Amino acid sequence: MSLGAIILVTLGLTTGFVGGDADSVTGRCRDGRLWTTSPAEQGQMLGLLNQVRAEAARPPLQRQTVLDRMALAHAADMACRDYFDHRNPERMRLQDRLKRVNDGSLPAFHRLAEVIGTSATPGRQLERWLGSRSHRRAVLEEEHDLVGVGLVRIAGSRHDTYWAVEFVAAGR
Repeated sequence: MSLGAIILVTLGLTTGFVGGDADSVTGRCRDGRLWTTSPAEQGQMLGLLNQVRAEAARPPLQRQTVLDRMALAHAADMACRDYFDHRNPERMRLQDRLKRVNDGSLPAFHRLAEVIGTSATPGRQLERWLGSRSHRRAVLEEEHDLVGVGLVRIAGSRHDTYWAVEFVAAGR
């Protein structure tokens, strides 16, 4: 079962997993709209994050499966329910959303942060985050060592693209 399918089943975000391959994963919102994600663009975002971290003499981020699930679930939830916020309409905090997807494989950590955005490309979204003091701090926080990247594209919502990136300082 793919990561996308696991997210959909775990969180009940859609009426079902539609399909996927190495290039994209597709899901369905409860209202019938389809969304897609691109593992290649998610990987590109990780590369860009690590590039700017290297330029700032910060250690590289390592992708973590639980954080990927959390990020993709939040991006899909924002897209399907047409909101843009760190908290969902039920006002769940980051820690609460993490508990919903954590299968126990995420190591103990002492910091959890998130950045969200709606830019069409990884490069443009990273530029926007770096232009914001609080988002820049999250991206460049030296203690952050694990990351999850979520991207969802959808029609019929306020935005066409939703990004969520989850950072953790696990102190490996």
